[in-house]
Amino acid sequence: MSMDDAMALFRRFDVNGNGTLGFDELRELLLIVGVPPADIPGLFGIIDTNADGNVDFDEFVRWMWMQPVDAKEKMVGSTAVARQLLREIADRLDADHVPYDTLFSNADVSRDGLLSRDELSRILMAYLPDVTSSVLTEAFNLCDWDNSGWINVQEFVAALRREASSLKAAVPSTVDVEVSIPPGWRYGMQLPVTYDGHMYYVDVPAGCTVGSAFTTTLQRAA
Repeated sequence: MSMDDAMALFRRFDVNGNGTLGFDELRELLLIVGVPPADIPGLFGIIDTNADGNVDFDEFVRWMWMQPVDAKEKMVGSTAVARQLLREIADRLDADHVPYDTLFSNADVSRDGLLSRDELSRILMAYLPDVTSSVLTEAFNLCDWDNSGWINVQEFVAALRREASSLKAAVPSTVDVEVSIPPGWRYGMQLPVTYDGHMYYVDVPAGCTVGSAFTTTLQRAA
């Protein structure tokens, strides 16, 4: 999901507007996600990595980043998760220098110049195996611009460009910052970091321990 989605959700539950989520505020969100009430105190302690009794936006984003698709869907809705998935696909193709229409052609098993719901679903599930049926439906609707029930190559390319361009227009691709390793993160994991209102990620390097800091170039996150 995008930073806008995460920020909107955070502000929705930040009832007193102090820029952090207290226990009672975060509890309401966790109940929506389906966390058993008895598990909430322990989970709050995990999310509150600096143990100050409040969850700030950075801590909140790191926790959201690790949630399964169905949990994200409960928090921000199917459309936001579907847009995030299309954005990730566009970014992956851009990184690999693969034209969007090449992916379309490979997925068009019937060779009729159109993608059915099943054909698009195969693309999405290749990138996100645990994607839900409701997210698949929303992703199809986002691509089916003329509501014909089929997706042609122009619609497919336009949908991916819309998501990719909306991200690139607002966020610089890299930024150099100092990063501290919070509890629960270790070598090989991708740590989401917020900077200047945007989300980035960085691979936790070897030799880093909890609480240690290092300067790195953060890559833009989808």
